[in-house]
Amino acid sequence: MVREAEPQYEARQVARALETAHDADVAEALNAIDHAAAARVLAALPFDLAVRAVNQVFLHAEGHGDK
Repeated sequence: MVREAEPQYEARQVARALETAHDADVAEALNAIDHAAAARVLAALPFDLAVRAVNQVFLHAEGHGDK
């Protein structure tokens, strides 16, 4: 039996992988996941990177079908 990973743990892993990415790439990655997951990843990112990512014009507030 495979146990599912905890959402916060996964968010930290994704955030760690995005720490060296360009701000626009971080925004694009956040757009690719649902709002709840994106919020967890943003919370796990270093503050300055999270701010730069949400300031990107590529970040869609409405997400992909999440309404």
